[in-house]
Amino acid sequence: MDSNDLDLIKRLVPFDERNEQELKQIFSKATITKFAAGKMIFKREDDDSNVYWLISGAIDLLDEKFEAKNRKAGEDAANYPIDNNNPHRLTAISTEETRILTLDRDLVGLGLLADSKSDAEEE
Repeated sequence: MDSNDLDLIKRLVPFDERNEQELKQIFSKATITKFAAGKMIFKREDDDSNVYWLISGAIDLLDEKFEAKNRKAGEDAANYPIDNNNPHRLTAISTEETRILTLDRDLVGLGLLADSKSDAEEE
C-alpha cells in the first residue's frame, strides 16, 4: 500500500478519524484488490470474515430483487463500508476497473466501526 492509497483511505469511515500511526498499523493487515469490470466482489447471503471499502472505480450493489444501486469512489455513500453485514444482504459487482480495500472483520471490530454505517443502513 503506497502513500496515494493511504490518502484515498483516510477519507473512508471509520479511518477518517484515525491518526497516521493507527492507520499504518491497521493497514499493515489490509489488502487492496483490483477487479476488472463485471467481476463479483462478494455475493448476497455469503458469510464473510472481511469488510470492504471502494477506493477507486465503481460497483453495482444488487439486492434480492436484483435492483442495482451504483456506487462510485469519491461519492459520499462510497466512504462507508460496502454492505457491512454478515451474511451479506447485497451482491457487489464491479462496473469498471475497481480497487477494493479489504480488512478482516475481527480486526475492524476492535472498536473501529462502532460509529460507522453500512450502505444498507443508509438507505
